[in-house]
Amino acid sequence: MVKKELFDRSIKKSFLAGMPILPGVMVNDEKDFGRYITTRGITKWHDTYFTEDFEKTILRELSEVVDRYKNVRGSELNSKFYCVASSSRLAVASFLKKQDGKITYISSFRGEELEDFSFEKILKIKKIGRTSPQMDVWFETSTKVFFYEVKCHEIFDSHKKILLSKSYNQYDVFKEIAEKYGLPLDREVIKDGYRYFSFDWSDFDLKCNTHHFDLKQFICHLMGIISSNTKPGKKKQFVYLFYKNDSDEFSNIYEQLEMEIKQIKDSFKWLLDKYNIHFSFEYNTKFDTLK
Repeated sequence: MVKKELFDRSIKKSFLAGMPILPGVMVNDEKDFGRYITTRGITKWHDTYFTEDFEKTILRELSEVVDRYKNVRGSELNSKFYCVASSSRLAVASFLKKQDGKITYISSFRGEELEDFSFEKILKIKKIGRTSPQMDVWFETSTKVFFYEVKCHEIFDSHKKILLSKSYNQYDVFKEIAEKYGLPLDREVIKDGYRYFSFDWSDFDLKCNTHHFDLKQFICHLMGIISSNTKPGKKKQFVYLFYKNDSDEFSNIYEQLEMEIKQIKDSFKWLLDKYNIHFSFEYNTKFDTLK
């Protein structure tokens, strides 16, 4: 059994032991798990997904917020949301709260009142015609703007190759990045009819043997944050939020992930400093309101 599957089963076990799947929402027993999932045209039974009946329970619990969430572009309120290790559900769970018996949006964050809040925030990049980067969670306080990207079992995928749309070459910040690292802009691939620059981690002065972190997405998000319209004087907080499984069998994965993040933070320090962006990562050990 591959580690990603073991990871999912470990989360399922924690749910059965009483860990919430959303703020204040628990599963009853094994009968709440299992559904057919179609991937690349192949349909298989998975017992690490909630049943379609339990999906209805989840939607009832989210009744106060579900309309606002499901109508945003990029919302994954589909079968992915009902995987035990869904990063979409982790994002929702981390920034909602149970209050007076209902799940609702958080109104403050670490002592500061929220002025605005959005799931799947679009970060429009000037002159880029294709799909814009989106942050899983975005919100503002009186002093800061937070950009959160949330990950769960995606850290078990390999993110070695970095394919960036050639349209990014029209964006000044990408040109800065390309000049800084001397990127090989003549190296390209064609995928699904589109042309992409093809890079490796070493092209960004990174010497990592593992690739748990999605570097391609990080670069796109960073360009989106720089391009986004934020109020002058507000500090930009770019944060990756990971689910932390405390089982010892996964400790080496988190160690490798943290080593990758350290190298990335050091390599991109020049760009983060130039645009006054504070980059960090956090863990949430539960599918519950982030403490």
